[in-house]
Amino acid sequence: MDNDNLDSTVYSKPVVPHLKSLFTKTEHLFHKRDTFQNKKPNNVQHYPSSLRKLGLICQRHCVFDVAMKYFSLALEFVQCSEDCSDVDVARCYISLGSVHRNLGDLQQAKQYYERTLTIVLKKLSIEHFDVGTCYNNLGLVHQDLGDLEQAKEYYESALTISLEKLGPVHVDVATCYNNLGSVHHELGNLEQVKEHQERALAIYLKTLGSEHVKVATCYNNMGLVHRDLGDLEQAKEYHQRAQTIYLKNLGPDHLDVARCYNNMGSVHRDQGDLEQAKEYHERALAIRMKKLGPDHLDVARFYNNLGALYREMGDLEQAKEYLERALAIRLKKLGPEHKDVATTYNNLGNVHLHLGHLEKAKDL
Repeated sequence: MDNDNLDSTVYSKPVVPHLKSLFTKTEHLFHKRDTFQNKKPNNVQHYPSSLRKLGLICQRHCVFDVAMKYFSLALEFVQCSEDCSDVDVARCYISLGSVHRNLGDLQQAKQYYERTLTIVLKKLSIEHFDVGTCYNNLGLVHQDLGDLEQAKEYYESALTISLEKLGPVHVDVATCYNNLGSVHHELGNLEQVKEHQERALAIYLKTLGSEHVKVATCYNNMGLVHRDLGDLEQAKEYHQRAQTIYLKNLGPDHLDVARCYNNMGSVHRDQGDLEQAKEYHERALAIRMKKLGPDHLDVARFYNNLGALYREMGDLEQAKEYLERALAIRLKKLGPEHKDVATTYNNLGNVHLHLGHLEKAKDL
């Protein structure tokens, strides 16, 4: 599946339930004890690529557990085949790193991406395009971990390589601009964000067309910028554009749709429409819980948002409950020194203060 091909994303959705069933029914045929240890399989050089493509379809539609199984099986084939190279191993590591990141297993994702970079640097020149891809992936996971300066450095290295190898009007160059915009947003550099996102959007529109999900991602990010700049109507317009594209192409239960609902909720909250904000945040949380389970970092983010919202609505006990859930997940996944943990402590402290729990608020 071409990850930039909109048709392949849309038309592959009905296949996903069959891919889940296929793996369940055929897993025993590939059991490594029977297949890999007793007898080395022949002519398997095409298996890893095919398995990774099947995994990518599952991953694109947020069926991460099945994607992980396909990617893991691809790696087993690569490791047992004399026809496959270290570069094939690196490709499997990239796939496994990406799905671990989807699942919120950030340290495991980082480990796979670092292994990939080691292989690629050993086999290829430092200016090779695949090195840029590794830098980009490491930037993503460092950003998730809160190491924003390191993420920015990786993104800038990836952009330099992509511009040199691909030219200024390429989808992968746009992705680098988009990622740089995202990290500048977290760093508070709003003018830099706007510049990078506008460049990314122009390239995506030219190369992919106006209905592509990557265009929607840019609209979503532009909405975040305009919200921070205080232009709430413009922010809402961008988020609505993104939501329309995501719903059309990905369906109502996709994680990207949940992201739009969350952002629309934040805009309505800023506008003082708290009931509408609650509706959007609860829709977003329901999708995340369904797709990711109760202990994922993205679920914690939505708990945090709902906790802050309920505090504004005056329902302090409900706010406390959501914030305590967010804190438990973030402490477990990120550790006590992460900025998102500090944010949740701060929000929870404010709730305890309004409840009159002064000592508890002071401790937090």
